[in-house]
Amino acid sequence: MKKLLSFLVLVVLLFATAAVTGQTKYKNTDVPLITKDLNGTTTSSDKSLTENLKDIAEFSQFVNAYSTAKIAELDRHEMFTVFVVPNSGFSRFDKETLEDMFGTKNIDKLKKIVSFHIVPGRVDLHSLELVTAMDKPVSLRTIDGSIIHLQNDNGVVIVSSDGIKSRITQADFLHEKGYFHIVSELILPK
Repeated sequence: MKKLLSFLVLVVLLFATAAVTGQTKYKNTDVPLITKDLNGTTTSSDKSLTENLKDIAEFSQFVNAYSTAKIAELDRHEMFTVFVVPNSGFSRFDKETLEDMFGTKNIDKLKKIVSFHIVPGRVDLHSLELVTAMDKPVSLRTIDGSIIHLQNDNGVVIVSSDGIKSRITQADFLHEKGYFHIVSELILPK
């Protein structure tokens, strides 16, 4: 009887320990902080995209558009990758066109343009290089359901529906919800 009681106490203790351990297994959020230099500014994996880019003048137009758009779809995605456009990537558009695209009176248009530069998940450059190296058409679905096309043309290039090619010029920067890559041109949805 004593042996049976000791055995039962041992079993209960083992199950209790297993239950407590199982509950805390995924609660450890001690993730290493990853930083990387972007044109003299340190980006960090514990900051949001806008926190990483807001002090870099070269990205002011994109940060302004991204912040103004307030894309609700991002709340539904735990991780997402952003293709960030420097100010020089807007140069093919005249001032009037830019005001039309990024004016607050055209918020739906602005959301569509910004969403076209965001894909769900953490997509690093190595993954993009692997899939484009297969010499087959590669498509990614953006957070609003649009499709962007990728190809390998001496590096990974995003091709918009109007044929504009936007080359990834700097890659694998981390923000708190995924990756961001710098691309050469603003690409527009249909």
